Amino acid sequence: MPVSAGISQKTTMAPSRTEQLISNLIKIGIALTSEHDLDVLPEQIVTEARRFTRSDAGSLYVVEDGLLRFVVSQNDTIMKRQPGAVPKNPYLNRTIPISHQSLAGYVASTGQILNIRDAYKIPASEPYHFNKDFDEKYMYRTRSLMIVPLKDPQDKVIGVLQLINALDANGKAVAFSGMVEELVLSLASQAAVALKNAQLTAQIKKAHFDSILRLSVAAEYRDRDTYYHIQRMSRYSAMISKHMGWGKAESSGTRTRT
Repeated sequence: MPVSAGISQKTTMAPSRTEQLISNLIKIGIALTSEHDLDVLPEQIVTEARRFTRSDAGSLYVVEDGLLRFVVSQNDTIMKRQPGAVPKNPYLNRTIPISHQSLAGYVASTGQILNIRDAYKIPASEPYHFNKDFDEKYMYRTRSLMIVPLKDPQDKVIGVLQLINALDANGKAVAFSGMVEELVLSLASQAAVALKNAQLTAQIKKAHFDSILRLSVAAEYRDRDTYYHIQRMSRYSAMISKHMGWGKAESSGTRTRT
């Protein structure tokens, strides 16, 4: 039957690349803000950021006591060389100064994003430089880099996200585009909020547990048996929940509730 004049047929338009990226960005933000476990969230931040930008590798630093601590390292190329095994990165948990001596330190100290086309061709006039130690140790070639500050709502840098080697459809390392850079800044803001909330949650839990311990210590002065009973039951509850397959958060909760 012919379509009457003036009546248009509905057509389904395929979403553009930008629309897809924004949609993915929203989903990532929801996923990150729903995670409060500090043992899980940092890895998730790097995983999601790498997937979003099609990066071969990535790492995350968190600010602790005026230094940057290296907490996450992911690299698909190196992992493929050792299938079934997770190579231990000797750089993990090391600290570096927040200064211009490193790329991450520069970003943490200035709060500015760096988008580098080739890490080996940084002009000598720049205040920062690339350290090739990791590449030489693991026979890797870092090309494109995007180093992004994670800022809390007060605009304070609490971490640094580093994305390495953006890949094209053929798996070749290419530069990070300007469009992706803008979207990654938004992702970093969401990641920073999630990280800050997780840190605050951990601090509250620690304060709660410390309060319980102080109360048990106070009970010692009145009844030593009660004091030791509280400690034993706390440990037993955590051990039982762990053997039952409960996560760290649930196990910690049983310890503080006993």
